[in-house]
Amino acid sequence: MGESNLAVDNFEYIDPITNVYNKYYLEKFYKDYKDKIIGLAILDFDNFKYINDTYGHIFGDKVLILLAQKLKKLNEDKGFIVRFSGDKFIVLYVDRPLEEINESITKIIDEFEDVFEFEGKKFLMTVSAGIYLGKPNEDLYEIIRRADVALNYSKRTKVNKMTVFEGILEEKIVRKTKLMACLKKALEDDEFYLVYQPIYDINLERIYEVEALARWKNKEFGEVPPVEFIPILEETGLIIDFGYAVLEKVFRQIKEWENMNINLTVNINISPVQISDMNFIEKVKSLKEKYNIDTNRIVFEITETQLIKADSKKRQIIKKLQELGISLALDDYGSDYSQINNVIKIPAKYIKISKEIVDLISEDYRVKLMIKCFIDLFNSLGYLIVAEGIESMHQFEYLKEIGCHKIQGYYISRPVDKEEIVKLVKHN
Repeated sequence: MGESNLAVDNFEYIDPITNVYNKYYLEKFYKDYKDKIIGLAILDFDNFKYINDTYGHIFGDKVLILLAQKLKKLNEDKGFIVRFSGDKFIVLYVDRPLEEINESITKIIDEFEDVFEFEGKKFLMTVSAGIYLGKPNEDLYEIIRRADVALNYSKRTKVNKMTVFEGILEEKIVRKTKLMACLKKALEDDEFYLVYQPIYDINLERIYEVEALARWKNKEFGEVPPVEFIPILEETGLIIDFGYAVLEKVFRQIKEWENMNINLTVNINISPVQISDMNFIEKVKSLKEKYNIDTNRIVFEITETQLIKADSKKRQIIKKLQELGISLALDDYGSDYSQINNVIKIPAKYIKISKEIVDLISEDYRVKLMIKCFIDLFNSLGYLIVAEGIESMHQFEYLKEIGCHKIQGYYISRPVDKEEIVKLVKHN
């Protein structure tokens, strides 16, 4: 059963640009087939906006016509094509097994993986998809919503181009929505706290440095991991207020330790959003004056990805931070782009080799050679090297042997509270 088998009496259900069904057709389709199993896939063409912005809307409409034609050809008699909105299309299936729908959508995704040429212009138009297989008489808009949830998951994670809706996705969406609602009040109620992971100096055989790590304990959700709440803070724009709250806690803690005659350098992870905030420098200056601490004991960690995306404004902020005496560390080196020219672009003091690479020391001799090359090169360039995620004596001994300066990981200590840090520093 396909589009060619369904008669349409008038043009109210036809999209005037692409000549496929429009969104108003969905109601008619549902009325005719609601007692059957409806499979629905939402397709989103990821780069279409750039085509409109580059070549204009008239050319964009021609591309939409081309897309619709391709979709119809690829589906043949398997499903009905609907232009839902903009560059979003829906493919409707009746009494088709999920495996067949997956195969059909995979075929569409594969078709758009390569660059193709149209009217002398070349462009890439990848597809993301969300699929839901409904039940007989299930509400139409609930079917659409669930397919859209799956689509958004595909676009957000960028791991799979196609996602089939499952109950776990619903749970994640509900949880995220609730966490989003809690975050503002969590900042107001000071629910966030800091733990500190020691950074061990191999040559001096002592702990003179820690990394501050934010944690969130909520009355309803308990301990919420950073990997979950940090992206939500960035998405909602609350990361600015959160970042300032963390900075204040760090400056206050450095002063508290200083009053106990404990002088520790503290590393803090800085969000890309914070580096974009022109008030960031003034905030750091005000905290420096408020707590009267030496900013030489502050290290801001930024990732290689942040560095690559840094524009002139961000680079100016980074430069001003260094003028204040704050050191910079290039975090998670080796986990992403890992280009030497990225290191040269920023006058960092520290390079932190990622746990992803360190984990492979025991598994692959080539990794050991690569890490040795990193350390030899960066040592010759004057950088201090910190290896992250050290969990075994074998890793520690090898890194010590090849000249790594500092290590951080469970082999030394898990992240602990401020009182435990005092004990560790005093007893080393």
